[in-house]
This record gives sequence, structure tokens and C-alpha cells, in this order.
Amino acid sequence: MNALGWVEGKNFRVEMRWGRGDRDLLQSHAQELVRIAPEVILTNGTPSTVALQRETSKIPIVFAQVTFALQGVKPLLQRSMVHLLLQK
Repeated sequence: MNALGWVEGKNFRVEMRWGRGDRDLLQSHAQELVRIAPEVILTNGTPSTVALQRETSKIPIVFAQVTFALQGVKPLLQRSMVHLLLQK
């Protein structure tokens, strides 16, 4: 990131939350992250993605390791695909 001009704390920051398998805690973290109002949110796993989808439809959610059919994730791919582009 630094080689591309991105410096943590200067022009981007990372906020991490861990749900520890607790859906109520995940939902609380999702609410907190939405209040921060980032430009984009990265999630890992279906529970955190679902929790964030409940809280916002305005902030783009980039997700990994999500199982659509089994966990009830909203059909994100019906909308245009989200691409994370970092631009100065």
C-alpha cells in the first residue's frame, strides 16, 4: 500500500471487529461501523456480511468467503458488481 501512496492513518485507516461467533455482537459491530461512515467496508464470512446488510444499503460492502444459498445473503450480485478501487 505504501508503494502506491497509501499511508495508514493519513489517507486510509483500518478498523477491525471480531464477532467471536456471537450474532448480537456482530450486529453491534455492524451498527458501530456504519456510524463511522466509511467509504467502503470489507467483510469476511456470511454472518458479518449479513449483519452489515441489515444496517446499510448506502455503504459498499466488499465481501469474501460468503455462502449465498445457505445463509440468506441478499442477492448482492443482482446489482452491479462492487470493485474496490483506490485512487488518489
